[in-house]
Amino acid sequence: MVRVILTTDVYHPFVCGVTKIVDIFAKEIPRYGYRVSILAPAQMKEAYIYSRTDSVDRLYLKSLKFLAFYPEVNAPEIFSSFFAIRKLLNNGINGEKVLVHAHTPYLTTTLLRLTARMMKIKVPIILTYHTLVEEYLKRRFGFLRGVASMIDSVFMGDLLRKIKALIVPTEYAKKVLLKHLFKGFRKLETKFIKIPNPLSREDYVVPNKSASSYYGDLEDGKYAIWVGRISHEKNIQFLIKLFENLDYKLVIVGKGPLLKYFKRKASSNTLFTGFVNNDVLRALLRSARCFVIASGFDNMPLAVMEAMAQGTPIISYNKGGHTEYIKHGVNGYIYRNIKEAKKYIKNVFENDDIYEEMSMHARETSKKFHPDIIIPKHTRVYENFIG
Repeated sequence: MVRVILTTDVYHPFVCGVTKIVDIFAKEIPRYGYRVSILAPAQMKEAYIYSRTDSVDRLYLKSLKFLAFYPEVNAPEIFSSFFAIRKLLNNGINGEKVLVHAHTPYLTTTLLRLTARMMKIKVPIILTYHTLVEEYLKRRFGFLRGVASMIDSVFMGDLLRKIKALIVPTEYAKKVLLKHLFKGFRKLETKFIKIPNPLSREDYVVPNKSASSYYGDLEDGKYAIWVGRISHEKNIQFLIKLFENLDYKLVIVGKGPLLKYFKRKASSNTLFTGFVNNDVLRALLRSARCFVIASGFDNMPLAVMEAMAQGTPIISYNKGGHTEYIKHGVNGYIYRNIKEAKKYIKNVFENDDIYEEMSMHARETSKKFHPDIIIPKHTRVYENFIG
C-alpha cells in the first residue's frame, strides 16, 4: 500500500484554489488504490490534531498567523510539528511506502522534509506549482521586492534540486518560474511536467436553483461575474472601472483584505457577495453571461475552469496561464485593453448566438480538467518515483 501525503500551507477554514485542489486529490486518488493523508496548519490550542474522515487522514499542526507574508497562511509551530510529522512518517517505516505531493513549497513541506532528514528516511516529493510567487512579491514587498525575490529564487532552486518532479499546470507558470530562478538552477527544467489542475465532479453538476433565487436583485443572464481573493494582485479596480459605464451588472464573489475598500469605491451596478458555498457559486456561474478576469498574476485560477464547466464564456486579459485554455472567439475572448474588453462584453451580452456557441465550447473545454482525465496523469507520475 502507498500513502500519499498532501502538504499545504493554506487549508480550511480559508478556502482558495489550493484548498479546493487538495480536497479534490484527497477524494479522487483513493480510487486508484492509494491511502491519503493531508498535512496542514491550523490555529488551535492543541499541539496537533489527528482526524480520519472519508478514508482520509488529516493531521493539523498548531500554527500562528504568518501576517508578514500572506495573511491567510498559518506558520506551524516547529517543536510540536516535528513530533506530529514524525508520527505520520512512522506509518511509512511500518510497512507503507510514502510519497509526498506538495501543493505549497514553503512552511509545511519544509518541516516535513527536515523531519524526514532527521529520521534518516528518504521520502520522494512531487510539487505542484500553483502560485506565481514572483508576481506576488512584486506587489507585496514594494522596494524590498528585489531582496524577497532573490531569497525565494534561492529557496525554490534548492528545493527543485531535491524533489523528484515539479508539476506546472500551464506553460506560463513554467516560463515565469524559470525566469525567476538563478541561471544555475535552470538546467533542472528537465524535472518540469505539465499537467493541468483537476476540477471536482461536483463542478459539472447543473445547479437546481438559479442565481436569482439566491439574490433577488439579480436577473439571470444579465450580469458578468468574477470569483477570487479580493486583493491588489487581482486587478479588481480595472473590473470596477470597466463596468462603471456599462449597462450590465458585475458580480464579485469572494473575500479578502480589500473587500471593504472596493465596496466603497464600486458603483451601484456592482454586487459583492462575499464568500458563498459551492451550491450558490455554481448557480452564480451558471446564470452569468460571462466570467471576466483582469489579472495577469494568475497561473491557472480554478474559478475560470469552474465557470467553463457551467458553460460560462471567459473574457480575459491577455496574460496569465489560463489564457492557454481560452480560444479567442470560440469559448471566450482575450483582450489587450479596456476598449477591447468593453467590445467583447457587449458582443456576449447582445448576441444570443455568440453566447450560446461560446457556452457550448466552454463546457467542452472544461472536460479536459475532469478528474477522470487529470488524476491518472498524476498517479502515473507517482508510480515513477515510488520505490
